[in-house]
Amino acid sequence: MVLNASHTTEVVDYKMSTKHCLDALDWQTTKLCDVVETLEKKVKKVEVDILELNIQLDKSRMIVIVAILPDLYEEMKAMIDVVAILPGHAVGNGQAPAQEYAPRLKTPELCAHHEGS
Repeated sequence: MVLNASHTTEVVDYKMSTKHCLDALDWQTTKLCDVVETLEKKVKKVEVDILELNIQLDKSRMIVIVAILPDLYEEMKAMIDVVAILPGHAVGNGQAPAQEYAPRLKTPELCAHHEGS
């Protein structure tokens, strides 16, 4: 008998044959291979899940961008209107009046599929 701090345990000392040792190692190796295979399957599943989540995130980002496009369009139109009512005021380096830029600041039309958003 061997005494431990909390209880006593009986130590069994027996000799295993070499064949028994090899069989036990073979069984443990098989079990470990099964565990590794299971883990590999789980890792592949998680990789697929991560890929799907990234796709959903990209779609969500695109939805947000499409949702704010009309607001950005309206802000752009307002800024163009402000620039257009500044005749004679310098733009940029002070060399050209704002009126010269007005034709280039035409408001582009939104694509048809964004107008209803």
